[in-house]
Amino acid sequence: MVALLLILPQTILLGMTFPVMSAGLIRWQPQSAGRVLGGLYFFNSIGAAIGALLATFVLIPRIGLPGAMVFAGVLNLLVAALVLVLRVPARAVAADDHAPKALVDGEQSLVLRFVLTAAFVTGAASFMYEIGWVRMLSLALGSSLHSFELMLAAFIGGLAFGGLYIRKRLDGIQAPLRYFGWVQVFMGLSALATLPLYDHVFDFVGWIIASLARTDGGYALYNLATAAVSIAIMVPAAFFAGMTLPLMTFALLRRGVGEKAIGLVYAANTVGAILGVMLMVHVLMPALGLKLSIVLAATIDIGLGLIVLRRLSEEYRPAPYLAAVVASGLAIAVVMATSPFDPRRLVSGVYRTGVPVLAPSSEVTFLRDGKTASIAMYTQINGSRVIATNGKPDASLMMDPAKPPTADEPTMIMAGLLALAHHPGPQRIANIGFGSGLTTHTLASSTVPKQIVSVEIEPAMVAAARGFGERVERAFTDPRSMFVYDDARAYFAGGAQKFDVIISEPSNPWVSGVAKLFSQEFYDFIPRHLNPGGLLVQWVQAYEMSDQTLLSILRALDARFADYAVYTSNNFDLLIVASADGALPPLQGAMFRDASLRELAGRIGIDRTDDIAVRLVANRTIVRALLSVSEPIANSDFYPSVAHRAPRDRFTSQSATAVATIYSAPAAAMTLLGVLPTTSDTSTLTPASANLPIAVRRQGLATLAAMNGAAEGDVLVELLPLDFADIALLRQWGAACFSQANPARAIRIMTRLFRLSLARVAVDEARSTWVAPSWVTCGEGQRPPQDIADSLRIFELALASDSGRELLDKSAGVISGVSDLPSETLSDVYALAMIGAARARLPDEVMALYQATRVGLPMSPSDRLQLDAIAQLALDLASTPGAVAPGN
Repeated sequence: MVALLLILPQTILLGMTFPVMSAGLIRWQPQSAGRVLGGLYFFNSIGAAIGALLATFVLIPRIGLPGAMVFAGVLNLLVAALVLVLRVPARAVAADDHAPKALVDGEQSLVLRFVLTAAFVTGAASFMYEIGWVRMLSLALGSSLHSFELMLAAFIGGLAFGGLYIRKRLDGIQAPLRYFGWVQVFMGLSALATLPLYDHVFDFVGWIIASLARTDGGYALYNLATAAVSIAIMVPAAFFAGMTLPLMTFALLRRGVGEKAIGLVYAANTVGAILGVMLMVHVLMPALGLKLSIVLAATIDIGLGLIVLRRLSEEYRPAPYLAAVVASGLAIAVVMATSPFDPRRLVSGVYRTGVPVLAPSSEVTFLRDGKTASIAMYTQINGSRVIATNGKPDASLMMDPAKPPTADEPTMIMAGLLALAHHPGPQRIANIGFGSGLTTHTLASSTVPKQIVSVEIEPAMVAAARGFGERVERAFTDPRSMFVYDDARAYFAGGAQKFDVIISEPSNPWVSGVAKLFSQEFYDFIPRHLNPGGLLVQWVQAYEMSDQTLLSILRALDARFADYAVYTSNNFDLLIVASADGALPPLQGAMFRDASLRELAGRIGIDRTDDIAVRLVANRTIVRALLSVSEPIANSDFYPSVAHRAPRDRFTSQSATAVATIYSAPAAAMTLLGVLPTTSDTSTLTPASANLPIAVRRQGLATLAAMNGAAEGDVLVELLPLDFADIALLRQWGAACFSQANPARAIRIMTRLFRLSLARVAVDEARSTWVAPSWVTCGEGQRPPQDIADSLRIFELALASDSGRELLDKSAGVISGVSDLPSETLSDVYALAMIGAARARLPDEVMALYQATRVGLPMSPSDRLQLDAIAQLALDLASTPGAVAPGN
């Protein structure tokens, strides 16, 4: 109702424009009513198609929704001004004066009612097609905003060209209702023909994905391919649909109904379209599925056409009519038999993988076309099951608990653990996005919450998740767990309810509509529904997403939440815990008292709070430094940067590496600057884990052990062969006081190992390796070459000295004095120099060093972003009087 009130005045006026223009032009050209109707319908529709593309690909990305609305409003005002300037004089002759009064009033009324009914029915059927085709094509082309708008433009473009075709013919058609009847039949047959064709779309998309480079240019070509597929599926039937409104209006004008016929037909057609959308979304697709819904819509159109040909046609011809009946029946039978809608194709997610069909070893155990998406579950050869939305996997679980967890399980379990670990006692928890149900199952494994509300927009998702059985059973059997089927924002706003923790696990941000759950307005909205001390736990991906896109989400969140921390559950799945009204509470281990929760957490290698702490990626201080140097636009409902960037990021296989791996930035600066807490718990050295920060810590500890003389067999499992070879060579050189070493190569190796050994390792754990290192042996009077000696001194100063000035000087000396150092090494040394300048409280020196890195120091965008963030953090430290110099 609110939406209706907001748009009703504009849409009422919009609905007047086509009838008013048509009537006005017909008064000027009363003998060319058909040309006017077809021509106006073409120009009006083609303008709509162009407008949709212009708004999506040009206006909204550049000037946001407010700018696009202003642009459209200005266009309307320009049209009004043009009409006023032209001052077209009125014509006394109306169309009615030239229209033959062929029918008496009773017959005219009967024909009018029949035609308006036909307009209503064909409008409903046409938009049933449109909704069905969009859902069908989303399975093959993806459900991003860009794909949707291309489909919409193709459909409207088909309507436009139908109007263009009839424009030059309509005035010469002697029996417009008979013509309309045949158009209806051919429209239904064209819609049926899309179903056998649909099966081949997956192969075409797979070929396109395999052929295109994952670049911006490749994405542009992919959009063209999306448009081509949409045209092939939608345009034939839409072409015939575009003829119907001009034909029906023209027929009524011919029969003396008058100008009111234009508005009446237009209104009936539009009301039918609205009903068709509602009927398709809320009744037919959930009840019949996509295939049968399209067949039903086609049957309606064919049936309408046959009725018109039999009962309302100006001249009934039995032979063609019977042929049409037989041909239509055969077409429906053939289509039903030759359109398999193979489930293994429908759920393949070909638009991501390029593989048009699941492997023969996979079995689709659930497939349902819900109101908002098509939901599927299928098995994989490794024994796991996957739940997917429009072909995109949302979660996978290993069905045999004795086998290692899938890559998705740590994310869903950790989302629940973080809610319980950071909040001292959450009584009411809401979970947005049910997914597999494992997060809700995790929460229900604790005795602390009194109520767990899962808010899911698609009921079919919950129905499919039951297929995970015992792995998520508490989500369905625990009396504290309840389900709400609604849009999350509508649910919270409508119920005015408050929670201690809200967990948000929606689908990927590139999916159309989902980016609004990562927007500034959403993060403004959530705190109003949190109790004092309440927390938000937000999942967000760092895979298939660029740093800039991820940072636009973090910018939106940062503006509303007082404190937050970013964790990772594996490599590129991030979980943000945010507090709206104060410092984030520290991790607490009380939750591990529950045996069932302890068992579930142990499955992903978490037995105590230290196992969670080691998965920390960044805190507010680090994120704010990244935001300061990148200056992203906050993702907003009004400026939806994520909705427009994320689909391109997905196609080009971007990764938000700078953000997701900031803990291993050049020179391990996050550790040396003291902005990222590290744990000295050595138990993380041995357990296997897919978690990247833990793997980095294990590798760092293994590096220190190898440099201190551990045997190769003891540490090789954590080190690449190249790492161990470098360490062995470095130890060999160190034993001879570097007398035989190549200085540039030695410095490169040492700098790399220094970064590696400190990335997730506490300073105290590394001092014995780098301060007065035992692996360097020099006889009396011996000294390493000056460049190497300076480098060794840099590492000592970074870990053990209060002299920031000396660290700055020594680092600057290596930068200027050693040639042939690669960019990676130079970025580490520059970072150490900036840390020295920060400790010495020399902000100007920090800025000078930063400016020097911008000239002649090539590096990847992610490395550049990390180095820029280091410079910002160093500048903050240098400019803060009395701050304790980290690392000492």
